Amino acid sequence: MWKTFTRGLNPIFMDTYDAKVLGKVRPQDDGPRRAMGRALALSRRIQLARSTPHGELTSTGYCLAEPGVSYVIFAPEGGEVEINLTDTKATFTVEWHDVNSGKISAAGPLSGGSKQLMKPPFQGPAVLFLHSVNR
Repeated sequence: MWKTFTRGLNPIFMDTYDAKVLGKVRPQDDGPRRAMGRALALSRRIQLARSTPHGELTSTGYCLAEPGVSYVIFAPEGGEVEINLTDTKATFTVEWHDVNSGKISAAGPLSGGSKQLMKPPFQGPAVLFLHSVNR
């Protein structure tokens, strides 16, 4: 889900159905549904029409951004993420989204003007959300 979203693509998910219980949604479908709901909520906080894929701005290669305004970065393995903010002098609020639990952890602020190295406060896949306080 997050790889698709941060590449600027339309995520899609088709429910699977148990052949024995036709018409009942399987419990394993809950994870993808929750991920899509979280991506939708985040997409409503950015100017989605102005955001484009910018994999070159991060070490993970997964970044949907309106440079200088907002960045949604996916780290599929978690760990450190390098972000190239050399082309902006903006200051950003910082949020880490735990892909597994849905928990959001605030951090920051973060200033542009250079490359930044950041690490989530938890283990596992993460989404980093930066949003300019200057707008």
